[in-house]
Amino acid sequence: MNKAINNMNDHNKSPTIGIYYVLKDAQSKIIDCNPLFLSYIGFNDIERLMGLDDFDLAWQDYAPLYRKHEVDVLNQNCYSIILPSQDISGRQFMAFINKVPTFNQENEVSGVACFNMEIINPEALHLNYLLKKTNSTTKLPAYKIGNFCREVKLTKQEQACLFYLLRGKSAKMIGKILNLSPRTVEDYTNRLKNKFCCETKAILIEKAIYCGYMEMLPQDFEVNTMITALKY
Repeated sequence: MNKAINNMNDHNKSPTIGIYYVLKDAQSKIIDCNPLFLSYIGFNDIERLMGLDDFDLAWQDYAPLYRKHEVDVLNQNCYSIILPSQDISGRQFMAFINKVPTFNQENEVSGVACFNMEIINPEALHLNYLLKKTNSTTKLPAYKIGNFCREVKLTKQEQACLFYLLRGKSAKMIGKILNLSPRTVEDYTNRLKNKFCCETKAILIEKAIYCGYMEMLPQDFEVNTMITALKY
């Protein structure tokens, strides 16, 4: 199949702000989309888009991340995520993405409905750089938001404490970032050790990284605050 990206080189319009909707089957092939998405990728006819997937579009470098997210959704493990992307001109940006499973008449999962929005804050790319810099794994950047693990349920404060704990921040520094006392941060750390069934902070960090929490963003994170915290 010819890459659809080759059909889009003459598209020079700036992206329109809004929610881009795409419907895919269980193999991540596109079967429908809204006019905003169609316009964004530079197609005039939706029929040209049918049967393509993310590997055929301008953001093909990040397609493995998108596919992994969709596999989780097909297994009904749904979560919001922030992913890098790029448009047909090569402009890079971060996208806030929600995906939910779709069902057939037999109530079986048949595909994925995708709702995407570009993050307008110009600091988003800077945050992405800092997140990669403070990530101890070698994974491509894909950041889930909030409590995505079914087995370990974390409160919002526990999510935030764990996020900074995994990036080497002390209890004193975490307290300063979250406007908490160091003692309160230590209390949250002890709760985290209990929830992850760990006796020490070192084992907690090791287990949380293994479980994928280096790729978790706290549910109520704020871009500029996080950038300031990660600089030091």
